[in-house]
Amino acid sequence: MQDDDLMVTITIEPPEASFEHLMGMNEERTLDVVAHTLALVGVEIPVEVGILISTDEQLRILNRDFREIDTPTDVLSFPFQDEPLVEAPAEQLWQPEAEDAAPGVNGATADALVDFEPATDEDDEDEIGDDLDEEDDRFLYLGDVAISHEAAARQAAQAGHSVAWESAYLLAHGVLHLVGYDDGTDAGYQAMVARQETILAELKIAK
Repeated sequence: MQDDDLMVTITIEPPEASFEHLMGMNEERTLDVVAHTLALVGVEIPVEVGILISTDEQLRILNRDFREIDTPTDVLSFPFQDEPLVEAPAEQLWQPEAEDAAPGVNGATADALVDFEPATDEDDEDEIGDDLDEEDDRFLYLGDVAISHEAAARQAAQAGHSVAWESAYLLAHGVLHLVGYDDGTDAGYQAMVARQETILAELKIAK
């Protein structure tokens, strides 16, 4: 899916159900969440974001391979840029781990998902914005966000709110990581939570 300033590509692995069934919201709403998150933090340049919707097991594998934590998690972000795109106090942002490599959030390398090629059936893989032309070279690639739809459904049920709200909350969290925010400190955590709640409230995503 693409507009003038944003391109989003969605992949479902394994392709067991539709995106809307898994995440509780359609692709257009997903674009709204990503676009609103970027606007809220002042990212105004054309950007591209990849979204992987998968299972607890796949997120466990990614968590193990790129963070050395062999447990499932609900969302992982894989920033591609060398440094944060946003301006904020240092304690709210991730910092480059080395001069010659872009950092990854929570220990993931910047090119973490480059070699991850899910074996999906073409009819079941929901790719948005794959018809590129020369104009699309202007989009800056931010990186990828991986979300476990199983975790989203489970956490929504535990909290008593909708899957759509939980999915949007996780997606906003992941995109904030891509542009530079980190929740490794209390200040960073509070800043991210406040922004995520603002995004969902402004988009009127019902609990």
